[in-house]
Amino acid sequence: FIFSIKFTDLDYELTFKTADDASLALIKYGEFLYDNLILFSPSVEEFGGSIDVSAITNFIDGGGNVLIAASSSIGDPMRELATECGVEFDEENSAVIDHLNYDVKDAGKVILDILNVLISLVVVIISNLIKM
Repeated sequence: FIFSIKFTDLDYELTFKTADDASLALIKYGEFLYDNLILFSPSVEEFGGSIDVSAITNFIDGGGNVLIAASSSIGDPMRELATECGVEFDEENSAVIDHLNYDVKDAGKVILDILNVLISLVVVIISNLIKM
């Protein structure tokens, strides 16, 4: 991973485990085992070992740093963790598109749902009529 190479260049010791590893733990003998936790498992349905949302929020409350990755198929544990931290994900299979701050070199296409555009226009027209 290029990502991991950059962290090792900064003298971080990295430990890689799968999200459902039975040996997962954040605390041993009352002490945190790590300073930072990176969760690149957006669709996990259950963590392994002693890791759950409560353990991760306790880690955060104890001064630990957490970086999570999400996707349109986010699992319940990641959704719950995000909610505990004040971030709310929309319904499953939805996406966030930033129409104002995009990479001008990106050749990707942004597709609009014409029905939503029309509904928005109707709402704007109705709200303007009400103001009159």
